Amino acid sequence: MLHESRLTAEAEFFHNLGQRYWRAEGRTETTLIYLPEHGEPSVQVLIEDAPPAPERLASRARAVRAAALIVTGEAWVGSVVTENAARLPAEDRAHPAEMPGAYEAIITTAVRADGLAVFRITHIIDGAFGRLLAPQTYTDPGQNPDGMTAWMRAILTAATRPAA
Repeated sequence: MLHESRLTAEAEFFHNLGQRYWRAEGRTETTLIYLPEHGEPSVQVLIEDAPPAPERLASRARAVRAAALIVTGEAWVGSVVTENAARLPAEDRAHPAEMPGAYEAIITTAVRADGLAVFRITHIIDGAFGRLLAPQTYTDPGQNPDGMTAWMRAILTAATRPAA
């Protein structure tokens, strides 16, 4: 199993790479990184509006023997304000950009096959001197059964099944 320290280090590396790209280009691409237990990561830029179905990405994860996945890119971050809203299906919730207090950020999520997750977030601030990046926020590894983490775990789970 991929060691937690490597998962954290790789998440940090790709988050920093996204920040450097943002500083140079004013944007960053949403990128999926397949991380094998041994060897070099494999990188895929995601160009679709919605994340592809896990089954579409599982064959590549299987081919590179991915033990973990990392997604990094720009996104809107918003808080669901009530428990009732949180229970709604994702397609019925407000888009994060429409939520009170929403902000743009560079977000990196790293997930190991057993569900261990590492998060990095850097706020994009509109200020008097243009758009800037705030200091990075770290989140200790833990379990998160929702959202991007669930999608990434579904890819890793599908990759463990024999190819059809």
